[in-house]
Amino acid sequence: MDKAAVIQTINRIQEDDRAEQVKRGERKPTNQKLVMAIAVIVTLVILIVPAFVLAFLFPDANALVVNLFVYGFIALIIASLVFWRRCRIMRFLKVKNAHTLFDHIDAKDQLKTIIEKDALVFAGDLNDQAYDLIYNWLNYRQMLRGERLNIYTFTGDQLRHATTKRIDVLDYFQYHAIRLDDLNMDSAQYELFCNEHFIAGGRWLSDLLA
Repeated sequence: MDKAAVIQTINRIQEDDRAEQVKRGERKPTNQKLVMAIAVIVTLVILIVPAFVLAFLFPDANALVVNLFVYGFIALIIASLVFWRRCRIMRFLKVKNAHTLFDHIDAKDQLKTIIEKDALVFAGDLNDQAYDLIYNWLNYRQMLRGERLNIYTFTGDQLRHATTKRIDVLDYFQYHAIRLDDLNMDSAQYELFCNEHFIAGGRWLSDLLA
């Protein structure tokens, strides 16, 4: 998972929050296109009006001075937007180096229990950014029981031998699972957690075996 995918996922989660707040009547629905149009108009006014005022007050001013003022203002607005976006992302990713808080466990001797309890499963290789996102997402949704979190690894072949069902998985494929009984399932955010379990490619183990 790269940085762009992380940002896209965080945006999607925060959009879910806004939709839920509107649903509960805690927030009024907003027309995003209208908001963007107003923001563009306001930005143009902020840029153009001071330039005209500057030109009117100082008619003999060098055009370079006016241009420096306008472009400097544009640079300030862009820097402010970048800073705002970074702050929003950092508020979500509040646990730094969260990938170090996972305890990786070989699940080959526990697969039957994991299947019985069900789990949130991620397929393929996960890099540090993916682990950071998963941990902070669970923390954001208040689903963590403690600071550290177990994640169980197994292959498609091991999964096939742990169940009597015929399943369509590749034997060599690696899976990473978080047991649902390791999470805080009494959280008030459980419904949102369930709606977002596809984050970073996650899916229920029970769906994989269905």
